[in-house]
Amino acid sequence: PFPPIGTLPYLITLPAHGYMFFRLATDAKPPSWHENRGAQLGLPVLVMTPGMLELLERGAGVPDVAAMFVNTSPERLRREVLEPYVLARRWFAAKDAQVEDLRIARVARFLADGTPWNLGFLEARLAGGETQQYFLPLGVEWETRESDPVEKLGMWAIAKLRRRERMGVIYDALGNPEFARALARAMGRKETIAVGGGELRFTSTSQFEAQREALELDVRVPALEQSNTGVFFGDRLFLKGYRRLRPGVNPEIEMGRFLTEVSPFPHIAPLLGAVAFVQSGSNTPTTLASLQKYVANQGDLWNLTCEYLGRLVLHPAAGEKPPESAASGFHLGRMALLGRRVAQMHHALAVVSGDAAFDPEPVTAAELEAWKAAVEREIDVTFAVVEAALPALAENTRAQVAPLGARRELLRERVRATAIDIAGLVKTRYHNDLHLGQVLAAQDDFIFVDFEGEPGRSIEERRAKGCVLRDVAGMLRSFSYAAHSASLRRGASADAGHGEALAAWQRDAVHYFLDGYSRAAGGLASVPAAEPSFKSLLELFLVEKALYELRYEIANRPDWIEIPLRGLLELTEQ
Repeated sequence: PFPPIGTLPYLITLPAHGYMFFRLATDAKPPSWHENRGAQLGLPVLVMTPGMLELLERGAGVPDVAAMFVNTSPERLRREVLEPYVLARRWFAAKDAQVEDLRIARVARFLADGTPWNLGFLEARLAGGETQQYFLPLGVEWETRESDPVEKLGMWAIAKLRRRERMGVIYDALGNPEFARALARAMGRKETIAVGGGELRFTSTSQFEAQREALELDVRVPALEQSNTGVFFGDRLFLKGYRRLRPGVNPEIEMGRFLTEVSPFPHIAPLLGAVAFVQSGSNTPTTLASLQKYVANQGDLWNLTCEYLGRLVLHPAAGEKPPESAASGFHLGRMALLGRRVAQMHHALAVVSGDAAFDPEPVTAAELEAWKAAVEREIDVTFAVVEAALPALAENTRAQVAPLGARRELLRERVRATAIDIAGLVKTRYHNDLHLGQVLAAQDDFIFVDFEGEPGRSIEERRAKGCVLRDVAGMLRSFSYAAHSASLRRGASADAGHGEALAAWQRDAVHYFLDGYSRAAGGLASVPAAEPSFKSLLELFLVEKALYELRYEIANRPDWIEIPLRGLLELTEQ
């Protein structure tokens, strides 16, 4: 895919005597690196009442729409302002659900160095009864002769604002570098600020002071959206604004603080600070943003590996090497280092520190049986999802799923056969969502990121201690995904030997990774010492991970069902 055609000159450089064929299409998705910075067409106009600013300054917390805007009801605000903006954002997790109501449930006034910001808390009520909360900080910028705020703010603009004859824009404040700077400065001061209906608690770690001067660097806010919003301070700091809010201790903040200060692990981006909102009458924090040291890197291992495998399938013949590329440095020998780094992270998380949220705990026989029973339930849930989805799947996809039906009891037997020696085995915290995309290549080494845990699970589940081999299983399944996705992308255009080349790469990647992990995990109480116990427990979590993947692909990417399906079939054939 090439960038979409817009109003700017379309620049292409051809090699000498070169040519290209193009297919103009409306059905192709833009490339992942394409950024759409334009504001939505036809922004709605909100007219301020004379007392709007006084209401915000009073900080009552719950906004009164009718008292703030002329001729605007909560229904109009939802239909014409909030929905067009929010439903177009990648971070809004309920795009495919029926949203019955969407409203700003709370506004917290945050005054930073004389500049007022309004921290909006969105509430989305879904048809099934579920309620989701989102962070939408708001800023106002007025039009001047020199500056048009709509043009300046682009995709961050939410609505036009009129106050008498003056025009301006209400916008998403995370698109303004000065808002991110204000949050980071307050973290360094460790401020606690009373706001409408609660307080903002800013905290920082011991590493903040060494990076304080970086707060004055140029701030870059990429328009390319993720599930959260990232802001870069030069090449020194990274601020993450959390969009979907969940009350409770944020696992990423908790893990980052532990691995930065309590049990230092050098292969992470150190945590520098955070801000949380605490509602009045409660001591439960809701994390709004975090600040980390930025680590220069060459990209994540998923993209580098897929680039390497994409070249590999073009040259699958024995002895023929793929052309040199940024990815070719990540050959199989690097997987042994990756395994060692994962084991070292597990060592750091097994340190006894006196913190009950992290101290290792013995694994009991009852707990092992509970792990097995949980995977059995996942088998039943997954097969129910498969059966419900079959009528809507394409015919070739149904044919791929068919063999799995006969393997249900084999999977169950495989889970029940899990037998390990639990003497001395402990459970600890672990990454909880480890795959190639969570590892950055930094020069000749690796950095682990995103310790939030699987986003589909509750805060309690993501903070729970468990078996660290779930991380190992996640990485092995990621190798499988990389190999199979390279095959799917090539399709019929690949050389005949590409399947064998990818299968060989996956086998070797698993071998090198497990060899590196096992050697570095020696003496680690959270890993079974005996090889049969190690393999048996690892296979249990491989089944668990593949079942989760199959449900995810059915719901989100039916074209990729083949990948977890192959994994489950292989596990029953071993």
